[in-house]
Amino acid sequence: IWGLESAETYNQVGRIVESGASSVVRELIALGPLPRVGELVRIDRDAFPSDPWLGHGIEFREVGVAAALGTFPAWQTRGDGTDTWAILVHGKGAERTECLRILATLVEHGYPTLTITYRNDEGLPASPSGYYQFGADEWEDLEAAAEYALAAGASELILAGYSMGGAIVLSFLYHSAIGNRVKGVILDSPAVDLEALIDELAPRQIPAGVPFPGALTELAKLLAVHRFGIDFRAMDYLERVDALSVPVLLFHGSADSRVPISLSERLAEARPDLVEYEMFDGAIHVGSWNQDRERYEHAVRRFLAGME
Repeated sequence: IWGLESAETYNQVGRIVESGASSVVRELIALGPLPRVGELVRIDRDAFPSDPWLGHGIEFREVGVAAALGTFPAWQTRGDGTDTWAILVHGKGAERTECLRILATLVEHGYPTLTITYRNDEGLPASPSGYYQFGADEWEDLEAAAEYALAAGASELILAGYSMGGAIVLSFLYHSAIGNRVKGVILDSPAVDLEALIDELAPRQIPAGVPFPGALTELAKLLAVHRFGIDFRAMDYLERVDALSVPVLLFHGSADSRVPISLSERLAEARPDLVEYEMFDGAIHVGSWNQDRERYEHAVRRFLAGME
């Protein structure tokens, strides 16, 4: 919450201290000066403001990652002597602040980190189509970030992706020649099959009790293919799930209205040998950390420890 306590203070909504039948009381943690001038009150699900320093007191530098379409900014933090780097990928239309929730836990384990941007982000180079491609080409920008990390001394990588960022991570694993440098993956509400996502969400747009004409969805998808060049098969990362070879920590909330939880359930069921699935009952899209920070971070720490 921006400026809830005063017009000059950023406050984080913390743990639940009391709960009742229709309300909860949470602690309020003052983190620092208000980073956005002119905003008195604002609710922000990302929980941390602006950058790693203001959000966590973590030193960082803004670097440029050279990719095929141009140079993309990234936050880089130093590690603690390990040659495993973590690369964090935000979701469609989101900002890098989305990744700050997990950043402190990764830094706590000593990993150098890169929190990246990619094509079609605001103010950055656009893809040839001008539209997000749900990983079908954005993986190339993640590959550029991975090459940056390897050139800077990394030998292995951990990837974390939120929402469409999860699709980018899986697409990178399937396509990149350096995908074998990845030792583990963390996914939060990943959009792992765009066509299935549309098929499930489209009927929800119709008022309850009104019959849904499924042919409209098929027509809309056909138009997307011809008008925008959408390749739904290229954006189906569940179809190639047999190609996965690294452990995956998977988070999803049951109340996600943007990416159906059924997609994560399918991923977990397809590869129980690799996927550790943490379902958060009642959590919204990319909201599992917000619902239960302690449980979320404990799962991340356990996952990281299992790879060391």
